[in-house]
Amino acid sequence: MNIAFRTERGKWVEWTFARDLLVAGLTEPAGIGDVRVRPDLATEEDIVILEIESPDGYALVEVEREDVEQFLDASAQVVPFGAEGDHFDIDAFIDEITNV
Repeated sequence: MNIAFRTERGKWVEWTFARDLLVAGLTEPAGIGDVRVRPDLATEEDIVILEIESPDGYALVEVEREDVEQFLDASAQVVPFGAEGDHFDIDAFIDEITNV
């Protein structure tokens, strides 16, 4: 799941949330560092909280649990959980981002 925020006119910052992180965050706090996901236990609504931190700021995004579940179900129909390596060359990606 990707979320983009406009930080200033014409400049966007995009954050990516791994499916495994979203799954874990449906039932308990998950993630460390800049990206965290957790259920909102303070309300009676089924809300999932996405927290994002960077040196430029902090954002807290509330998403309906049903929307996250629908995204996870739809993405699993395209690429089943555990089969990501069949559709994505992680070694090439690591090479790309480390050889910048």
